[in-house]
Amino acid sequence: RMLRDELLCALDNAETVQVELNNCTAIDLAGLQLLCFGSLAASVGGKTLKLSLTNGTFVHSFAKKSGFLRNSFCREECGSKCLWLAEEYTS
Repeated sequence: RMLRDELLCALDNAETVQVELNNCTAIDLAGLQLLCFGSLAASVGGKTLKLSLTNGTFVHSFAKKSGFLRNSFCREECGSKCLWLAEEYTS
């Protein structure tokens, strides 16, 4: 199965899905976009997608360099808090 399908399956079977990224040593822009998609899909379904992501890890650094970390909400029209709010990853 594709990672997208795995993410959607996890969201179908739980109210909250947490994705552990602290030990991840590789990701690309498509991976970051997939996480954004998952967050939006969760929000539309009344569920929550959370990232386990610590400041200074590979994914955190890549997300920051790629411009994904934000200081404001995104997709406000769906009532979702942006998955990439920088304030969430300060520790």
